[in-house]
Amino acid sequence: MTMDDVPSACALLKSHLDQCLLAVEFTEEEFVHWFIPRDDVISSYVVKKTHEDGKEEVTDMISYYHLHSSIIGHPKHSHLRAAYSFYNVATSVELVDLMRDALVLAKGEGMDVFNALEQMQNESFF
Repeated sequence: MTMDDVPSACALLKSHLDQCLLAVEFTEEEFVHWFIPRDDVISSYVVKKTHEDGKEEVTDMISYYHLHSSIIGHPKHSHLRAAYSFYNVATSVELVDLMRDALVLAKGEGMDVFNALEQMQNESFF
């Protein structure tokens, strides 16, 4: 995700969260703070559709935050790199496929584990 994606991605997330009884309402400024990728903090990716007029629209997004832990007393490993699913929206692909992509991307970033809570439709891919 880049700054150019923010207006469309923020609108997509707002539309998705409107379906929830209780949800955060992100302004674009807050969206930038929470979702623009930062090394070892947050990873966010989008899928875009290009319209006939050349305008791009974000149709899907995945995000996960990084939470690393120290491993004490292990002879080989000193740290555990964990990814935690954050906000995910799938409109042009199945959520299970989007989350499979998240697993591949997280592994590519060196994550050891990927965690997700049983909320926000996550049970559909457990």
